Amino acid sequence: MKERTIISRSIYLTYSLDELIEFGKGMAMGEIIRNVRFEELEAFNRFLERSYGHKYGFFKSSHAPHNPDAIRCNLVVERDGCIVSHVGTYPMDIIIGSARILCAGVGGVATHPEERGKGYMSQLMEESLRKMREEGYHISVLWGNQQRYSNFGYETCDIQYKLTINRISLEHFKVQPVPLEEVDPQDEDVIKRIHQLHSTLPYRVEPKHFDLRLLKYKVRVFLGPDGYLLSRNEKAGNLEIHEIVSPTHQEAGLILGALNWTFGSAASLRLEPGEGERADRLLM
Repeated sequence: MKERTIISRSIYLTYSLDELIEFGKGMAMGEIIRNVRFEELEAFNRFLERSYGHKYGFFKSSHAPHNPDAIRCNLVVERDGCIVSHVGTYPMDIIIGSARILCAGVGGVATHPEERGKGYMSQLMEESLRKMREEGYHISVLWGNQQRYSNFGYETCDIQYKLTINRISLEHFKVQPVPLEEVDPQDEDVIKRIHQLHSTLPYRVEPKHFDLRLLKYKVRVFLGPDGYLLSRNEKAGNLEIHEIVSPTHQEAGLILGALNWTFGSAASLRLEPGEGERADRLLM
């Protein structure tokens, strides 16, 4: 995309009646592209769960009922009154020093099992990309099958390393656990404090609805005076760290503190190639 002044603003893929009529011209009778409506949130979540094969209620926390704006970026194909396909576009700012880069994260790409092979996903991806360009996004990012999404211009741009740290190693290097506790992710004071700590990072991603990252399925939130740790998919007390922030560079101590809380023996996290200093601290 062209270079342009980097600004921070909320962008939603919201459609006027004229736009919806225009979209309908290229679709079969009874089909239309539109935004998800807040009042159909439960039916929308059931559609996603059926499309992915997830258990009932899996997506309940992903689109919090107290935040209607959080679903305004979700595009769907409706056919005969039912949602048959979906592509979500989620605004976020990438902070690099003093610069803000407007980014669109693509997620929740799904088509009902009985409606696949009809081109619905391609129509929604093309429309989402058109709206991204129209609204001034600088970049877009998604995670998925490279062969599928390369058709829309996406390319691999990064690699990650998975690091596993066990309790024995932390204790061998005499790491002192940072005192912390598991907290309520819906507590407004908790959300505010975690956002403050997250904002100390010189390089970070800021979603438009920061609180929703704490409400994702199976996320556990640990908070201490020095920082915080988010984990997912805990198994027998072992943690899969989704995010860890320590302004005083005590990440290892936070990990041991969380393992003490869960009685776990190991934790894993992913590191980017550019995280040299933090990687050095964790690799000791």
